Amino acid sequence: MFFCLRRRSEYPTLGPIAYWSSIFAPGQLKACLRDDDTNGGCSLLQNLRSSLRAAFSAHAGSWKRARGFTLIEVGIVLVVIGLVLSGGLLATGPVIKSAKISETRQKMGTVEAALLGYVISNGCLPCPAVRGSATTGVSHNGTAAYTTACGSGGACTGGGSGLVPWVTLGISENEATDGWNRRMTYAVDPALTDSSSDVQRNASGSFPTFTSALVMQNLSGTSLGYTSIAYILVSHGPNMFGGESVSGNTGATPTDTSEVENADNDVTYRTGAPSGTFDDILEFKSLQPLIISCGTGSCGNPS
Repeated sequence: MFFCLRRRSEYPTLGPIAYWSSIFAPGQLKACLRDDDTNGGCSLLQNLRSSLRAAFSAHAGSWKRARGFTLIEVGIVLVVIGLVLSGGLLATGPVIKSAKISETRQKMGTVEAALLGYVISNGCLPCPAVRGSATTGVSHNGTAAYTTACGSGGACTGGGSGLVPWVTLGISENEATDGWNRRMTYAVDPALTDSSSDVQRNASGSFPTFTSALVMQNLSGTSLGYTSIAYILVSHGPNMFGGESVSGNTGATPTDTSEVENADNDVTYRTGAPSGTFDDILEFKSLQPLIISCGTGSCGNPS
């Protein structure tokens, strides 16, 4: 708030209260602003006002001549920003993909640990859960859902291919999906699902003779020579072709021959480094390593 400032010397006989009261005397501020103060007590305010007028006058011309950026300049700036941002997105793409692959392999490890725990407890592997929106995550032998372990009602049918049975294994549905939130495929040899002695050493301590129905090939379709595969896990990779969402919707039909093989629910699967349109991620385990993984005192292993 502006007010007239009088020199203290103009009021030699006034006390402090009377002095400050006189500053705010009625009509004094108006007199200052009208330049008709006859007592000369408003010189400071008048000098300030004169200085401001001079400053405005001096810069008025330059303010009028000032201009903003042209549309061309703004456009160039936007193009540069766009290039920087797009370059950043391109750079982070491979990092995100790598992180999702790592997440997928970690989740596969969780599923394999759950399968091993199931084998130790029950002596067999579980059948897969059925595909589609109606799935409950419970093992299903092709006729009915499990009520007890080891194929109540018989071994799995249809090649033993479906979804990871997360409920039966005691894990969450999220742990049974890959890094792209697609349910993982789980295939098992039906011969290892119907008896509590399926995944056990023989009484003599030797490993059982077992020839698996499951076949693992390279991307050219040549068998990798594994003859006793117990189970296979499949993530349908970044392109998600042939994979199933958590809502039960199936992704686009694969065009790559090897990806088609991994999505057709039969007993043959293919694995290899990403190549062209192939980006599936697979893990599998044969019967003998599975039995050894049970540890001492379990699955017929010596204590």
